[in-house]
Amino acid sequence: MPDIRVKAKVVDSTGVVLGELLLGEGVHSIGRDEKSSILINAEHISWEHARLTLSPEGMFVEDLGSSAGTFIDDIAVRGKLRLQTGQQFSVGDLQILLEPEAGDLGPGAVLAGRYLLVRMLGRGGRGEVWLANDQQLDEDVALKRLPPEMAGDAQSISELKRETQKTRRLSHPNIIRIHDLIIPPDGQPFIAMEFVEGTDLATVRARKEHNLMRWQELQPLTVQLCEALAFAHKQRVVHRDIKPSNLMLDMRGNLKLADFGIAASMVDSASRSSTAGFIMGTRMFMGPQQTRGEVPQASDDIYSLGATLYDLLTSRAPFYTGDISYQVIHEPAPSMHSRLTEIGLKNHIPDYVSAMVMACLQKEAHRRPANADVIAEWIRTEGRGASLLTTASAESDTTSIKLPAQPSTPQPIHQDVQRP
Repeated sequence: MPDIRVKAKVVDSTGVVLGELLLGEGVHSIGRDEKSSILINAEHISWEHARLTLSPEGMFVEDLGSSAGTFIDDIAVRGKLRLQTGQQFSVGDLQILLEPEAGDLGPGAVLAGRYLLVRMLGRGGRGEVWLANDQQLDEDVALKRLPPEMAGDAQSISELKRETQKTRRLSHPNIIRIHDLIIPPDGQPFIAMEFVEGTDLATVRARKEHNLMRWQELQPLTVQLCEALAFAHKQRVVHRDIKPSNLMLDMRGNLKLADFGIAASMVDSASRSSTAGFIMGTRMFMGPQQTRGEVPQASDDIYSLGATLYDLLTSRAPFYTGDISYQVIHEPAPSMHSRLTEIGLKNHIPDYVSAMVMACLQKEAHRRPANADVIAEWIRTEGRGASLLTTASAESDTTSIKLPAQPSTPQPIHQDVQRP
C-alpha cells in the first residue's frame, strides 16, 4: 500500500497562505497548542480545536469542542465526519486546503492508451490537471483527473456522462471546450478538454498591488464573460461556480471560462457519501438562491458575476468573513466604495460599473439584470441605456439602474435551466 502524503495549507479569508506542511498517515491535531500537528496561532482558534485523521479509508475531521467551530462546506462538524475530495474544510474563518501528493501518475505515463502525460498543470480539491498529448490527433489537451471516490459512484458516473455530452455542444471562443470523458476499467475517470496556455484571474490579481485590478483591464474581459454566459444560458446550461480562479486568460489576453459540466457532478458525488445538504459552488461568490440549494437558474450566474467583479475591484468578496451563508441570504452587500474605504484602499470604479455590480448582487433574482446580454450592452454603452429592466441599489439605496433597451423583451431563464 502506497504511503499517504497530503499537503496542508492554512489560508485566511483573503486568500493569503498562512502556512503549509506535509502530513502522513495518522491522527493530526489542530489548534494553538504548540504540540499541535497543525499549529495555528490565532486568537479565535481554540487550544485544542480539531482533529484530522488520514488513513487508507479516507480523511476524517472531528471538532474538539472549539469556540469558533469546525466546518465542512459551511456545515458545523458534529462528531467524526468523512472529508471528501472537493469539500471545503475550515476552522473558524480559516480554510485548510488538503492536497494529496501525486500517486502513480507522472510525466511519460499514458492514459487510456492515448494520452501521454507531459506535466502537471495544477492540483486542488477537485482533482489533478495535466498537460497531455493526444497521440491519436497529435495535439495538446488538458486532462482533468477526477476524485477517486467518483470511480465507485455509479450514479455520479452516469450523471457525468450526461453532463459531458451536454456541455460538449458549448462551442464558444470564450468557453474552454470539453472533448471527452474517459472512464478506465480499473481507474479514476478523467476529462479531456481544450488546453489553454495562460493563467487565471485569481493568479493575475495576486500579482497586483493590494490585490486590486483596474476596471480598464477588466472591461473587455467582462464583456467576453457575458458573451460566454449568454451563449451557455441560451443552451439551458448554467455554470454555478463563477469565480476568479475559473476565469482563464490565454496568451493573447482573451478570457476563457473553465469548468463547465464538471464541478456539479463531483459535488453531487460528495454529497451522497458525506454531509447532507452539500451546496455546489464557492460560498463567497454564491447568491441567496444557490446558497439555499434551490433549482439552478441563470440568475445564479448573474449574482456570481457581480460578486467576482466586486472581489477583483475591491480585493474582497461582498461577504468574506463570519457566517457567510447567513450574510449572503439576509444582509445587503456594502457598496464597493464603502468596502474600499473600510480596508483603506483606493480604486477608481466608474459609477455605471458600481451600479451594474450592485444590481447583480440583489437578493431577489428578479431584481437582477435579466440576462448577460443586457450587462454586456450596459458595459459597451457605459450605462447610457434607455430601457428600465431592473431596479437595484448601487452606491445608495435610492439609485435606479437603467439597463440598455433590447430588440425584444428578454425572458429570464428560470426553472428549466439544466446545471452543468
